[in-house]
Amino acid sequence: MKKLASFDVEAIEEVDYVCTDRYSDVIPHRQYYDVIMGSHIIEHMLDFIGFFEDCDKLLSPDGMIKLIVPDCRYESDCLREVSSLRSVIDTHYWRKDSQRTAHTIGTVSEYMMLEAVIPEYGAYVPDSMSILDGRMRFLAMDPRSYAPGKRIPEDYHEDEYIDLHNWTFTPKSFELLVYELNVLGFLGFQIDWIHKDPESMEFYVILKRGKVEKIDRDYMLKALSERKLEALECMRGYITEKWVMRGYNFISGFYVDTGQWYSEKTKIEVVAETAKNSNSAFSIEAVLPPGTRKVRWDPVEGRKLVLTDLTVHINQVPGKLLRTNGISTDFNKYLFFDTRDPQIEYEVPQSNEPVSISVSGRIAFL
Repeated sequence: MKKLASFDVEAIEEVDYVCTDRYSDVIPHRQYYDVIMGSHIIEHMLDFIGFFEDCDKLLSPDGMIKLIVPDCRYESDCLREVSSLRSVIDTHYWRKDSQRTAHTIGTVSEYMMLEAVIPEYGAYVPDSMSILDGRMRFLAMDPRSYAPGKRIPEDYHEDEYIDLHNWTFTPKSFELLVYELNVLGFLGFQIDWIHKDPESMEFYVILKRGKVEKIDRDYMLKALSERKLEALECMRGYITEKWVMRGYNFISGFYVDTGQWYSEKTKIEVVAETAKNSNSAFSIEAVLPPGTRKVRWDPVEGRKLVLTDLTVHINQVPGKLLRTNGISTDFNKYLFFDTRDPQIEYEVPQSNEPVSISVSGRIAFL
């Protein structure tokens, strides 16, 4: 800690009380407090659902919870997956049944294996370049050695508490997790306000009592897409500046629908020429046969990728998007394909003449 810190660790106050019981068991008041505040605490909780159950007992009817939460994309959990709905629910019932007061061996193992830092920044991970350009360092040289003289799995007992991040969140994953738990009846709180500070590794949340009356599947689909994109967000600078094709040409395919469904017989292969420098710009053109109703563009087969600044013109008119298996919150800015079979389908205006199509933008492979 002293080697990594850029601040005076001697100034940190000594811990004068450690609560190993549930908060509601050691605090006598009920429905008494107007605000419960927690800074960098929710990620340490043994029981995510249990924390909010305790808050429900302690807060006044109009009370609120204010949290400051580390964004796992920008701190030492950046190599770990965000916490899942399944793990939160299973852990809640496991702890309730077992009365254990420490983290599971799986949590400790994942922490020891994947926790990483940049020596000059400490626990803060400023951008994706630090993940990809060699500056990242794992905290544990021997991930089995979780304490002096103790090794996983033979020495670990789940009644011995080790302080670590039990849960990992991004703003959208936290928002979605609270929503899902509320819909399922595990949580009596809803998010009233959430904000990501662009200048720090944290996001801020206010929660109040409330119940989702009817599940909004459209909201969930949008939130799930945004959660996937958040995982990509911290890599955007690296993708657009460095992790690009350098003078590489790739084969793109247009599949034409002239009344029959797409098939290999309708495929038009085009070589896409990319810029001969660190910019990943590309442009392709093709001529589609008369009578074409729809055209499906497969940017690159067999690769996961990101398209940005995408422009499509059909007969010199902006193409009308019909469907895609890519995800985005703004199709004019970016399109993320978490599949090795990326597809985009456009409508083609009725014409008895050959149809021209041109596509340009920027591409990065994942």
